[in-house]
Amino acid sequence: MGGVRDQTARPARWLYITLFLGLLVCGGTDLCLAATETAGFGLATNVSYSFFYVLTVAHALHVLGGLAGLARVMVKPPTFHAATEHHWTPLALTGILLACYGCICFFCFG
Repeated sequence: MGGVRDQTARPARWLYITLFLGLLVCGGTDLCLAATETAGFGLATNVSYSFFYVLTVAHALHVLGGLAGLARVMVKPPTFHAATEHHWTPLALTGILLACYGCICFFCFG
């Protein structure tokens, strides 16, 4: 039977793995953009290429924002009080957010 330390160490390990993978995605995006630039597909080459760069940088900023939020939760985890435990939990809010993303993707691309 695991103690309190074991119950908090396992999720924390996955948070660190997620943080590492997110930073790896941002680093890989930077390398790919540099390779694209050296191949002659620069930002000012074509309107399509500039749109690609804008979307890629927006996605990288989105990932970095998520990583900043994750790092904040890792440094100072949220506390739940007995009076507010029956309200929206982070898991429920995440489910609602993913459902909204799914609807947006369905209506935009479906």
